[in-house]
Amino acid sequence: MEKQPIDITKFGGINKLHTRELGQASIGKNFWTKSGSLVTREGCSYLGPSFSSAIKSMHTGGTINTQQKLFVEVENSLYLVDGSNKTVVRSGLSGPPLDSVQYSQFIVFGNGNQMFSYNLKTGTTEDLKNISKRENGNDVISSSPVPSMSRFLSYRKYLFGFAPEKENGNKIYFNGPLLDQDGADLGMNKDVWPPDHSLTIGSSEGTSIIEAIPFNTHLFLLTRRNSWRIYGYSKDNFEVNTGGSVGVYGTGLAQLVGEIIIWVGNDKRVYAYSGSDTYPISQQIDELLYDKDMWSAFTHTDGVRFWLVFPSSPTVCFVFDLLEKNWYIHEFPFRIKSAVTYYGAEQFLYFGTEDGRIIKLAGEGDDAGTPIETEFMIGPFDLESRKVKVKSLWINSEARNDFNLTVLPSVDDESRTFKPIPLQVKKGEQKSQRVRMSGVKGLNISLKITSKDRISELQKLTLSVVPKGVK
Repeated sequence: MEKQPIDITKFGGINKLHTRELGQASIGKNFWTKSGSLVTREGCSYLGPSFSSAIKSMHTGGTINTQQKLFVEVENSLYLVDGSNKTVVRSGLSGPPLDSVQYSQFIVFGNGNQMFSYNLKTGTTEDLKNISKRENGNDVISSSPVPSMSRFLSYRKYLFGFAPEKENGNKIYFNGPLLDQDGADLGMNKDVWPPDHSLTIGSSEGTSIIEAIPFNTHLFLLTRRNSWRIYGYSKDNFEVNTGGSVGVYGTGLAQLVGEIIIWVGNDKRVYAYSGSDTYPISQQIDELLYDKDMWSAFTHTDGVRFWLVFPSSPTVCFVFDLLEKNWYIHEFPFRIKSAVTYYGAEQFLYFGTEDGRIIKLAGEGDDAGTPIETEFMIGPFDLESRKVKVKSLWINSEARNDFNLTVLPSVDDESRTFKPIPLQVKKGEQKSQRVRMSGVKGLNISLKITSKDRISELQKLTLSVVPKGVK
């Protein structure tokens, strides 16, 4: 019988299901796929100044006329970072990490203990306050305090806030317009919080609002038990409706990614909301998430990807790519504590580490001096449930740089081990390279491919096999 090919015409992400496609990896790390080709993920480099303690949170903001600004929270201070310089813009902080949202020319910060704003035009900060009216040019402070809020968002023309950890955690507050002594509307103001500007979600017990995300025609809210929706355009027509039965596991575990909302459910599965339907998207990696400590995790988005980050040494990130519809796993040699997407001349993902460094994810280098190990295992392959003998492996690439691969075969129905097979891929145009494989035979054959060089890029694999016993 002649040799027969087993073709992998495109690569995919991580998939632990037995129904995975041939090009999807059962295990792997530190790679992306794009249109079927496989490449090593971006490298990391240190950015800006260093700090003596962990970076608790990171924030950005800017206007049309001001450069995008980067803020980092370390210990009890908030710093403005500009290149290699750092300036304290707020000190005396305490409590959990700050949350923030940009509202007009202001970035509003808060954590339940402190609430303040940074003016992007003047570079100054001030506490949030509650103004009842403006009389003869002077602000009159209301007798009602600003509601205690630790999470913020902007929706329609309003600034919203809520506090999951507070006794009234099932309430969401919103600001109002500043009025003069004659009742004339002077415009929406971050420092106007009328007592009747709040909405209640369900009953107080068990329905604290954990996450709230603006989504097209409504606000989408998540509690531990379920989801809710707020429709309307103003105080006069805001309406609270129940949503689905899937809640969120905890704070910081939901993001708007492209045109869908993605979050970690209370069962540790990852869900997506399209505006009408809620559906799971983590089937491919559910068994890997089951034992993970979700209380230590946080999420982030770079616009097209959902990052589920588990701070550890190394930090492990599960990433869902909205365009590729695949999951990927990345490991970083830093204990990552926070993240932010920086929108400047280009868009970059920044990480804040436990040892006080800012990390920029970009480029084709290593991880600040540490080589990136790319790994993926594909298979098992069979030929109509018959035992086969592998003659050779063909690797198609269009390499933008030289890189070395190590191919390690394994056979499910045999306990013996095989020697790793080295392969050097040279920079150049699209080409195929042959790897001779001796003694690899069995029913289910898998290949583990690793490299400490930058892979760019693999396009196709072909196993040349014959049924066992045929020469």
